Parts: sequence; C-alpha cells; structure tokens
Amino acid sequence: MSKFYKIFSLLLVACFATVGAWAQTPVKTVEDLENGAAYSITVPEQSIYDEWYNEFVEDKGVSSGATYNPEFTLSFTVTGTYPINFDKDTAANPNIAGRVLNGVTLTESGKSGQTIAVANTSKIYNDQHETATLTCTAGSTLTAAFDYTGAPGSWMHGYVFIDTDNDKEFSFREGDMDQTGTEVYAYAFYSGDFTNDNSGKNNAGQTVTGNDRANINPPSFTAPTTPGTYRIRFKVDWNSVDPGGQKAADGTVTSQNGIAANGGYIVDATLEVTGSTTPEGPIAPVSITPADQSEVESFTSATITFEEDVTYDELIEVTIAQRNGLYYQKATVSVDGATVTVSAPEEITEAGTYAISVPAGAFSTADGRTNEAFTTMFAITEPAGPADTFVYTSVVPADGSEVAELSSITVTYPQWVCDYINETPFNVVDAESNVVTTASLTYNDNWEDVVIVLEEPITAEGTYTITVPAGYIYSNEGYDPSAADKGVSNGAIYNPEFTLTYTVKAASEPINTFVYKSVDPANESVVKELGDITITFPANVANEVTDTPINVINSEDGSTVTTATLDFPLGEGSDKVVLRLTAAVKENGTYTITVPEGYIYDYDEAICNPEFTLTYTVDTVNGISTVTIDSLEGKTIYTIDGRKVSGKLQRGAYIIDGQKKFVK
Repeated sequence: MSKFYKIFSLLLVACFATVGAWAQTPVKTVEDLENGAAYSITVPEQSIYDEWYNEFVEDKGVSSGATYNPEFTLSFTVTGTYPINFDKDTAANPNIAGRVLNGVTLTESGKSGQTIAVANTSKIYNDQHETATLTCTAGSTLTAAFDYTGAPGSWMHGYVFIDTDNDKEFSFREGDMDQTGTEVYAYAFYSGDFTNDNSGKNNAGQTVTGNDRANINPPSFTAPTTPGTYRIRFKVDWNSVDPGGQKAADGTVTSQNGIAANGGYIVDATLEVTGSTTPEGPIAPVSITPADQSEVESFTSATITFEEDVTYDELIEVTIAQRNGLYYQKATVSVDGATVTVSAPEEITEAGTYAISVPAGAFSTADGRTNEAFTTMFAITEPAGPADTFVYTSVVPADGSEVAELSSITVTYPQWVCDYINETPFNVVDAESNVVTTASLTYNDNWEDVVIVLEEPITAEGTYTITVPAGYIYSNEGYDPSAADKGVSNGAIYNPEFTLTYTVKAASEPINTFVYKSVDPANESVVKELGDITITFPANVANEVTDTPINVINSEDGSTVTTATLDFPLGEGSDKVVLRLTAAVKENGTYTITVPEGYIYDYDEAICNPEFTLTYTVDTVNGISTVTIDSLEGKTIYTIDGRKVSGKLQRGAYIIDGQKKFVK
C-alpha cells in the first residue's frame, strides 16, 4: 500500500471512526454535533503504521521494525453558535414566583419603541432571531427596557449584547467593570466580583451602590456604526456580563446566584442596522482654542473646529464682548474646511472676561445641519503675584505618620475654604508608583477644613503618597465661580500642588498590663449585700468600655445569679469604671465576678486589663454595709474596738446605731 493510500485510509478512519457523546452514542451527521454536548473519537489499534509498513507480509512489517498506533481517544466539546451555559430547553425556575421576563423594548432616540414579546416564558432561553427583528440607525442612541415582573425588588440586572463582528459569539471581559471594546453594549450593574456586589458600575461608567443596584434597566448606549445584520441578545441576570448566563460557584446555573436559580432569562433577536438617511441633529464644535474659560495674556483670534466641513452665513454676526465692560465688536470670520477662525478687529489686551457669541445657524454642513447657539469665554488677566499660595496649616493624620488604616485625611486651612472644590479624583500610589486607589475632595462641618476621602480604604502595609494637584482648593475671599480665573484677579488664591505620605502599619495588639489600683468594696470583703462595684485604675480609662454582660457566679454551685456590665460613675474621675449589677445579691454566700481581658483600655488605648476576678461574701447579719458621710448626722458611732467618735469620719468600718457599716 502506498503512503498516499495509507494517509487517505487514516483520513477515512478519522472521519468514520466511532464518534459520539460520552455515552458513546454514534454520530452520523455534522448537524448532530450542534447540541453543545461533549464527544470523543476513538482510533482503533493498528490504524496507523510508520514508514516501515509492508502490506505484502502477514505482520505488515512488524518483524522488520514497523510500528503501529495503540488505540487512542480524542475528546472535544461542541459549544455551538452563540453558546449559553445551560441546556437550551432548561425550564425557568418555578421556585421564584413572579420573576418572569414578559418582553423587551428597544427604543431609538426620537423614534417609537420596538417590543419583543418573550415567546415562551416557561423557558430560560428563547432564540427568536428568526422571528423577531429590530431596526435602528447606525450610530444612533438606543435604550433597552426590560418588562420583568418582580423588578426592581428582585435586584436583577439587564444586559444587552450585539455580535458586531458576526463571529457567532459575544465577546466580554470577565472581572472588568469597564466593558468598552467588547460586545457588551449595555449593563445595569457589574461589580467584577461574583462574591461581592457592594459597588459596581454600569455601561455609562457610573458607580452604582445601595438601592440603585436594584435598577434592572441599563443606561442608553450607541448602536453599531456600521450598517448590517447582527445577532442581539437581551439578558436578565444578577451581576454578570457573561452572555451565556451567570454560573454559580460550583459551575452550574442552578446553584446559588446562578441564572437559573435567580430567575433569569436570555432572549436572542436580529438587529438590522441601517445607514443614516436624515440629518442626525445640530452640529457642535469638537474643539475651541483658546478653550472655554481659559486665561490668556491677550487675544487676537480663536479657532473653532467642527467634525466636518462647514460654511458660514455672513448675514449672521459673530461677536466678541467684554463682560461688564464697554468692549463690543463684530468678529471677522474665515472658514477653511472644518476649521473656523474668529478674529477681533485688533489685539485685545485690557484685563477682563470676554465672550465670543455664535448665534444659531451661523455654520452649516452640506447635508443641511446647522449649529445651535453657543458661547465660549476667555479672560485676560493683569500680571499678578503667584496665586497658588493657599497653603494648609495642619493635616490629620499628620503628613509622614504611621496609621493602621488610610481612609480619609482632614486638611485645615488658615481661612475659610470657598464652596467650590474640584471633585475630580486623583491617584493614591504605593512606593513603586502603582495606583492602588483614587481619592477626591469633600467638606466637613468646619469651614476651614477640606477632607480627602479615599475611594477604597487602604489596610495593606506599605508607604503611600497622595498628590493633590494645584487649583483644587480656593480661598473663600475673592473667589468668583462665574469668572474664567475664578476670581484670582480679585485676590482669590488656591492651593499649590502638595503631596502627603503615609505608612500603613498594622496596629500592635494592646498589652494586658492595665491593672486596677483599688476596688470598692474591697476584693474578698464581707458585705451585707452585693451591689455596684467601683474599680479605680492608675490612669484615665478610655472613653468606651466593653458592655458585654459579665456573669456573677455562686461559688458553691457554680450557678449564675445575675449579670453585671461595665459603666462609668457619675461625677467621678475618669480613672474609674463601675461594675453595675443587674440586680443586687442579697442571699448569703460567696460570689465571684470575672472581668475578661481587654474589656477596659487606658485612655491612649495602648494597654488593656488582664483578666481578673473579684470575690465577695454576702452575710446579711455580719456583713458590712456601705454608707456615705452625708447620712451620719444624728447617729451614735463607735469604732470597731468600742471607742465612741464624733465629727468628720475617716474612711473605714464603724458600729453605727448598733450595726456594722462602712463609710466611703
């Protein structure tokens, strides 16, 4: 047999070998492979020989060194076109009552909406691309509205996919909240993290948190700019840009948060994108030089650029006027394609704010579109000293300090900050200049303060720097929000660029060396009843103590007779805490109270209490009661050894009216 014949035979073996699903069911046609299942091809032993093959001998040349293949199996999975992550006939989840996708409406801006009714709401997937066709204009603005019973309380989200390259699948980037450049055209919410939906974004780039996450309808989006026929997919799912449907942690769609478990749906249709046949609206400048609100030393002309060539209607005047001034002149206008030059009659050098006013219809394109009226501003300022002199007086936490967590920084200025701050985020970088998060400015209740708030708190150890650009913070004095220079010409000043550096270092655990100095009643004393206990420490106690109840234990049987909580005494020093019993103990017996470690910290929170136990014996006959000095007037008082006393008493035990008492 020739080599060509043997190769041809091998091709036949590959083509006609046993092909089937994992159950080894034979497959006869290519169409049978379009079901998204897994398959294998088994090549029998001795189907392929090496070059020493000899067809004329019985052993085919094996005795002369020829070798042949062992039996081997090739396995593969056919996903089919526009794959989904479950069987296409999977039924909708019957256990989530009321969650039904009834239809989807696609609306092009300025036109009536087009609605697709879901053909079979009892199935998760409905392929209606042969029966449902939507149309739109290339580059138009589209809005998708999902008629989903149960929204918005279901917290499900709407997604739109368009196969713009017609490769029979929808591209997406798993884990990326920005799907620009993929075929995910619209999405109501995506956090990029299957395990955390606290915050995400939509296709407009807006941050979505809180109850806004329950909105099923995504923002508007732009249609494909190339006319053609495309597959469009509408999906209702939870926090997933996967066009095949969210898979649960175990890889299925039926476990927790899978598309089937959550009551999601997928509907495919056809989208016909046509070319623009009518003007798309007014024209607008794409750039203006000098830019709107910019400052210049003098002015001669401005350049206005449109997207396409324009012509100028000379009957319409373009003017240059000084705000609150006497200057008002008709400008000279020249056009070169898409570029328009607006010139003053002569160079303007007088300080002030000026406006170039362009009336509606001054410029038009070949298809008849015209501009809407617009104004661009510029300011000519007198030479002045530097305006970037608004320097902060203090920062909390201090610049260069160590912190356990970096989340916000309060910057204090020597005078009031104006009610304008630039809220554009700026970067927070680590020691290797990697951007770890962003920060932005806001206010607190103090008018001299500005707060730098990090988008994500930093707890990872390391050194981080935050650079606030110049001009983000203005002084209140002289500030004018309507002026191109924000009032700098009137004395307003703003911050220079400044950088703050912090080292994040995990806080060390407090050392349990905060030991009490005294206890009243004294530890191991005998009392007539056990009530509140005052504990004095050698230094001031922190402003908060742990208020978790502590058991009061009967030493004889180990039972809990009541509980106590830590509190602060009224009108006494800040070095004391009080164990307040829920109910006073009045039955004879011995009782213990164990205060766990870490319930009480010193004022600086550097050290905490070790675990300690207080023991008291309640003796209703022989126990000593506690009284205050103010309650002793008119009473007969003896010391414990029988000497009568009067006047001011020292702290200690006495016989008062025949009973043992303790004077505080």
